[in-house]
Amino acid sequence: QGFALSNIEQTPFATPPLVLNKRFLMYFFLESEASPTGVKITARNYATDLALEYNINIEKDSIFLSLTAPEIIHKMAARTMIRDLEEGGSRFSLNQINKAEFEVQNQINEEIVRLGVKYQIASSQTSFIAVDNTNWSEIASEKTQDDASFA
Repeated sequence: QGFALSNIEQTPFATPPLVLNKRFLMYFFLESEASPTGVKITARNYATDLALEYNINIEKDSIFLSLTAPEIIHKMAARTMIRDLEEGGSRFSLNQINKAEFEVQNQINEEIVRLGVKYQIASSQTSFIAVDNTNWSEIASEKTQDDASFA
């Protein structure tokens, strides 16, 4: 509601069957800073043609105000999207069937790198190196001086 669908990317791209007593998380990436005013969730049982709809008013039911580290949600969403990309369930794999396989794989790898770097997530295409900038020779000499003063 109040938002263009072309600006939204969901992960997982293909929704798996929803099963009783199983948790399912779906994330949405928005290209702009604006957010939708509401979301309508529809679950459909295709065997019985029974549908359940639930409307969520974002302004009224906002749950992110109490989070102390809201960026963790972004990292979880990015990790889920990277998993989709790595496992072949992304929009690149499922929507671009007519493209050459190496072109699609290059796009997938570029997207994995973009998400991994942006959200600082290790993946099949990204890794991170921890750098310790501590000057250990200064610390060792201070420790030696402290030990000598106690003697």
